[in-house]
Amino acid sequence: MPGMNGRELSDRLRTEHAALRCLYLSGYTANVIAHRGVLEENVHFLSKPCSLNELAHTIRGILDQPA
Repeated sequence: MPGMNGRELSDRLRTEHAALRCLYLSGYTANVIAHRGVLEENVHFLSKPCSLNELAHTIRGILDQPA
């Protein structure tokens, strides 16, 4: 995404859709992302590569949470 990262996109979308749920995927580990302050704690995050089963399970878990 030229000119913006995933967090910025999420923040922008949430101004219009407060209940939006996001899953971040990155080639970096969760520790590196947290250490750099890119994402807040308790966000949905998967490190790439991940299996299709892990991706599907994570998405299902996010969608099953109360809004």
